Amino acid sequence: MPQATTLGSPGKAVTFRYSGNVLGGVVIEYDYANVSVGREFLRRLLTNFRGRRILGGFCETNPTPDGFGEWVRDNSNHNSQPLTPRHASRIAAILVAEGYAESDRDGNTVIMKFSA
Repeated sequence: MPQATTLGSPGKAVTFRYSGNVLGGVVIEYDYANVSVGREFLRRLLTNFRGRRILGGFCETNPTPDGFGEWVRDNSNHNSQPLTPRHASRIAAILVAEGYAESDRDGNTVIMKFSA
C-alpha cells in the first residue's frame, strides 16, 4: 500500500497510507475512517490547476482564499463525500508523491506547482 507524507514543516508533517492512484481514485486511510476521493474529482482538480502555482491553504477553519484547501472544500460536491482543507493536505501529498505536482515552503506556507 502506498504511503505519502503531508507537505508541511518537518515537525508537522504526517506520513499516511492510501490505496489506489490519482488516475483511478484514492482511498485515504485515517485511524478513525477512510476517505474516498474519486477519479472524476481528481481529474477536475488537475484540469483546474494545470500549470499553476498556488498556496496550500490547509487550515481547517480559515483556509487561504483561492488556495488548494479552499478549492477542495468548495468543490467537494463533485466527490462522493464532503472534503475539507485537512483532506486537501493529504490529497496534495498524494499528487506530489505521484508526480502531478511539486511543493515548496515559504516559512509555514506550502506552495504547490502543478505540472503543465
